Amino acid sequence: MAGLKKDELLARLRPLVRAYQRLFVNRNDFYARQSPDGRYFLVRKPLTGWHFLHHFQGDFTLGLYAPSQAGTTRWACLDTDAEDGLKQLQKAALTLREWDVAAHLEASRRGGHLWVFLEPVPVKIARTLLQEMARL
Repeated sequence: MAGLKKDELLARLRPLVRAYQRLFVNRNDFYARQSPDGRYFLVRKPLTGWHFLHHFQGDFTLGLYAPSQAGTTRWACLDTDAEDGLKQLQKAALTLREWDVAAHLEASRRGGHLWVFLEPVPVKIARTLLQEMARL
């Protein structure tokens, strides 16, 4: 999409941004941003489509918070950087499948992530699910 003006780029990416927001954004009153050393820091400003545009362009990495202001979440993620982490997550994903819970596994630079998308549930329930998965 090189050579596009900012407005054109925003217009083309708007459906992607909306879909991403529907899946991942449980609150937009603050967010996290990754610093060059890999750590994340809290930004106490509203999250907007502009942030996602720059995230998708690779200008910076956003971090989103699972809990909504109402104390619910629509997703949970197990993150591991262990040497055998991807293998552990594959085992957890199989167990979730046996429980009829849809999970999505992805490799990361040092391990992997296991994403679980839910109907809005109290954070405590999502946390319990993740803790059970981590014990497997």
